[in-house]
Amino acid sequence: MSDPFSQCVPIPSEYVPYIIGKGGRTITNIEKGSHTSICITEDRYNKEWHYVKITGGTRSIDKARKWIIKCLISAIETKKNESKS
Repeated sequence: MSDPFSQCVPIPSEYVPYIIGKGGRTITNIEKGSHTSICITEDRYNKEWHYVKITGGTRSIDKARKWIIKCLISAIETKKNESKS
């Protein structure tokens, strides 16, 4: 087995709850579905950003990253629709 790789994806802090999900369900599903480990950290200098660190094989990281981006797009659309109401 090869050593795992890591990739960090910056996300706006306001969208962190959408990545984590209720009770951590979303992030757990992403980890299990992509065979990765995910850690979310806050930017020390800019509280408006968090970083999602994805660790695993290269294909697994790519799968998790795409899943996270889909979650972000869905969250942005949800917030946009809520603001129209």
